[in-house]
Amino acid sequence: MADPDDRKNGGGAGPQKAGPAARPDACSFEAAWNRNFEEEPGGGAPERPAGLAIPNTGRRAAPRLRVSLPAQLISIEGNQPCVLMNLSRTGAQVALIDAVRRGEGAVLRCASLEVFGEVIRSEFGLNALRFEEALSDDQVLAIRHYYETFEDRERRALIDTARKWVTGDTSDERPF
Repeated sequence: MADPDDRKNGGGAGPQKAGPAARPDACSFEAAWNRNFEEEPGGGAPERPAGLAIPNTGRRAAPRLRVSLPAQLISIEGNQPCVLMNLSRTGAQVALIDAVRRGEGAVLRCASLEVFGEVIRSEFGLNALRFEEALSDDQVLAIRHYYETFEDRERRALIDTARKWVTGDTSDERPF
């Protein structure tokens, strides 16, 4: 006996259509908005209301680069050392001892990167930032390179500091 679901999908045996086109819930928000207003007098869809947000589909806006780098978060509440946990073109996740309030603006500094963003999530010592302006691919790649060479730089700096201590060299130019 034939499966009733086969009749809904075209009735034939063989491979069924898979992927986004097979799922009605996978259509784009814009297409759904326009489809709801196809028969609007005057033609076309009206302007989308300003308060209507694009639904969260569970997908990231940009891929994340997982890192663990020392950074600084500068907010109204002050400057805090933090650890940059991951970075993308559109945002970052940082680990802090003192959480920053959701909705607060902050500047993230790490290596050559200095970017302004808004705290969109703050829980359990982790803060998610959404950048005001997206980073360029070159900026993300620069942080990746900095991360890949970070351990070697730190090891060389430690050896150099130990060598200066042993030889009695006090020409350290770093501020206290």
